[in-house]
Amino acid sequence: MQWSKLRSIFLENLPPELESRVDVHSAAYRSGGRTWISFDGDEIVCVQAPGFTRQVFRHSTCADLHNGQTLELGDAIFTVLHSSIDESLDSDNPLVQAVALLDKRCGKRRIEMITTQQSEALPSFKAAFLASRLVANGKPPVPVVCEHCGNTLVHEWREPRRES
Repeated sequence: MQWSKLRSIFLENLPPELESRVDVHSAAYRSGGRTWISFDGDEIVCVQAPGFTRQVFRHSTCADLHNGQTLELGDAIFTVLHSSIDESLDSDNPLVQAVALLDKRCGKRRIEMITTQQSEALPSFKAAFLASRLVANGKPPVPVVCEHCGNTLVHEWREPRRES
């Protein structure tokens, strides 16, 4: 699918509280490219190739391969848009799980259930997207911690924008 169409469908499937706050971007370079998602203009997650660098809040995360494949953000978005929300949330691909949290089919009650049932630290991709949903709903975010080094990636979120 063409990137502009994929981006358009992704943005149409955001819940109302994220519509003006989340955006997805892609850039191609001679040496590769990168795809990233922003919240209130701040880059949350970036996936870059070659080298398959992944960053959450500009902190590099593990570049492990998933089933021999890279965890490409565009592929994750495509998978979420063409799967049921249950299949996406239950995926063994952590980036697909994370992107599913930004889909409007993952409603506020499910977000609340995920937040309260989580007994262990979430992978950083998933925690970052869950935190953005909670902040957009006026709730305190879950901690976003790198699952590999243990560093706290977000100390404080900005106040939600006020509409004039």
